[in-house]
Amino acid sequence: MPSLISSIGSKNPRYKIALCANIVVEYPQVYSAVTNALDPEGTDFSNGGCWWDGMDLATKGPRQLHYKWGYKFTDPSHDIYSLGDTPLKLKYKKRANNTVYSYYYTLESTAAYGGTVFWKYTPEYLAGGNTQCH
Repeated sequence: MPSLISSIGSKNPRYKIALCANIVVEYPQVYSAVTNALDPEGTDFSNGGCWWDGMDLATKGPRQLHYKWGYKFTDPSHDIYSLGDTPLKLKYKKRANNTVYSYYYTLESTAAYGGTVFWKYTPEYLAGGNTQCH
């Protein structure tokens, strides 16, 4: 899924470096984050986020996948690239029973750390019968 996970592309040397490294020794913070994520009692630093974006939010702008979906920042501190919400655009979709529902944003921010913004589906998008983090 290179279109959804841009960090695995050849343009991100950190991905290859991490794959070839002794994570425990060379990147103890990465190791700590991974073990925390795998621990059922671990802390969810993404606050329920299912997806994340980095600088591509700013560099790709309207060409960025999540921009096309529509997103809003739920806390000003999440807008680390000073982009603001995507423009309001009313979207219509059909539910499984063929009724129509509408929403403005597909994603809302849940947290931001370093250069990463975390997202989950908005309640309005979920009202169409979608499930969080599928």
